[in-house]
Amino acid sequence: MHRSTLPLLLAGAGAAIAALQVDFASPGEPLALLQLAIQMVKLTPSPASIKAAAKDVAFDVMSYYKGNQTGEILGLLGMPPPDGDYYWWHSAVLWSTMIDYYRYTGDDTYNSLAVEGLTAQNGGRIDHPFMPANWTPSAGNDDQGFWGLAALQAAEVGLPAPPQGQPTWIELARGVFDTQAARYDEATCGGGLRWQILLTNAGYRYKNTPSNAVFLNLGARLARYTGNQTYADWAEKTWTWLAATGLVDGASNVFDGTMADANCTTITKAQFSYSAAILLEAAAYMYNQVCLLPPLP
Repeated sequence: MHRSTLPLLLAGAGAAIAALQVDFASPGEPLALLQLAIQMVKLTPSPASIKAAAKDVAFDVMSYYKGNQTGEILGLLGMPPPDGDYYWWHSAVLWSTMIDYYRYTGDDTYNSLAVEGLTAQNGGRIDHPFMPANWTPSAGNDDQGFWGLAALQAAEVGLPAPPQGQPTWIELARGVFDTQAARYDEATCGGGLRWQILLTNAGYRYKNTPSNAVFLNLGARLARYTGNQTYADWAEKTWTWLAATGLVDGASNVFDGTMADANCTTITKAQFSYSAAILLEAAAYMYNQVCLLPPLP
């Protein structure tokens, strides 16, 4: 357990300084704080103190990463339950956060670890990127998609390139999108991605919002990055399907998923904030398409 005093500059009327005693019991806690600090860097007119705080929290976050040590697995925080505490996609979110940290603070301390981690988990095949043999048997489309988003973020931010002979970040992101577009299942429920990839898994029968939201987000961002309208068309198509199926309702509730076996007529109404957040970000990128902003360099 890590104990850290984190001074956060609270932006608002009269901008005040608050010192928070944070008791870190798991990497999810400092990771969430680091994401908050990164956002504060963008909002406050005096970012120096926020950058300093973010640096402290980034150190705490990365203290949980042992993947570059002897006997551990490169790129991963650890193993999933019951043998460990972390699912495969959690590590993708770790690298996405550290790339964001670099983008907004300019601190490249962890860039080499991010490059190494993303490369180690890319699966070695550009036709099926981020499907390494040890994870593919149980992988979901959302799992693979989070790694694709991390690779795209690396391209957007300008993370150093992968080692020579490895696919580029944008090639990996496009490859993930292409494999998922090929899995988009219009024969059942009129569209949508299934949760798990292999039909032998129980999750293959379930079309979940996170998988479709990540796919939509990836398409919206690829459209923004490349200027290719096809990606935007896929994003719009997926958004329309989520709404038509009732996974996103008229009050903007975002529900978890629906059973493909029942033709998606029954909605699982559990709600998770990350699904809504992924869709909100995708909507912002789609707004960029409407505004006809130029592709990123």
